[in-house]
Amino acid sequence: MAKQKVIRFDLWPDHSDAGGHDALPWLDLRTPPPPLEYLFTYQGAPMIAAANFHLFKGEEKAGKSAAGLALIVAALSGSFLGITPSRDGISVLWIDTEQDASTLFEKVQAAAAMAGLTQMPEDRVRVMTLRGCGGPADALDKVVRGYAEHPADLVFIDGVVDLCEAPNDDEKSRETWRQIERLAVRGAAVLGVIHTTYATEKARGHLGSILQTKAGEIYLVEKPEGGTTATWKQTRSRFKPVDSIEFEFQDNFRIAATGQEKTFTEAESYANMYRRFAPLFADVEQMRYKEVVRAYMDYHDRKESAAKKAVSFAVELRVLEKSMDGSTVYYSLPFSGVTPNNDEDSL
Repeated sequence: MAKQKVIRFDLWPDHSDAGGHDALPWLDLRTPPPPLEYLFTYQGAPMIAAANFHLFKGEEKAGKSAAGLALIVAALSGSFLGITPSRDGISVLWIDTEQDASTLFEKVQAAAAMAGLTQMPEDRVRVMTLRGCGGPADALDKVVRGYAEHPADLVFIDGVVDLCEAPNDDEKSRETWRQIERLAVRGAAVLGVIHTTYATEKARGHLGSILQTKAGEIYLVEKPEGGTTATWKQTRSRFKPVDSIEFEFQDNFRIAATGQEKTFTEAESYANMYRRFAPLFADVEQMRYKEVVRAYMDYHDRKESAAKKAVSFAVELRVLEKSMDGSTVYYSLPFSGVTPNNDEDSL
């Protein structure tokens, strides 16, 4: 009979000290911790739990940043899109990694205007622009230092992937997560924005996988191709279920609840879709359905389902015209009256 192995705990090094540094994090079973705080409610359901990380994900231009702005506006105004802060005085640390300073300033002004303010109150909201501020490691360090100087209730990181040196590397992604987690451990509700892959609804890279696994609440933001209304729905939560939220895009980075007066006219929707399809017909006069779908996927880097929806919407708006040649259906542009460009809503 084999001799049983005995673990000599007396030979293990003692890393504890009198000050409690490196002490084991035992849960006190006699004294309950403070109850979990939710920063907001929507239709009576609590959402965005403090001391946790949450994720907004979706395709490019879907409205993820706009959804984050909605929470900031709700915190400042007392109610927005049906979202209500759980208490007064919620403070915000708004961190942007993608926009230039001028565009970010316009977004800040838009958020203030939607909250009914003439300017953003710096005692409640601090905004950090990280574009051009060194590499990802430098940016991540500035996030940690920024929170140390201005510990906020809500930390909104618009472009969390830019804080990681190699988002497809497992160890570097985990190190980025450990730094972000430090903010939540200190009590903040941390909200990160990340893109999804076009083939699936999964967040991109190893970092995206880790953030999805660790997130307390995950929200998917979707907008139809060429549409002006976005849907923000909870896909997973460790806490309470929350119903979907819809909003409409307006001019100058503003959004509004669906059913309010729209600023997008039919002509503007037509022009937007025409700009998306005109480049596809730069060298050809007509294409079959599958060719149009494939061209749209390749040019705009979209998945097949999104391309098919865009083609259907373009036909509905009469951006694309269908014609028959024998038994074959061809798609073409009826006329070229709009100059193609990349002007789109940047939210």
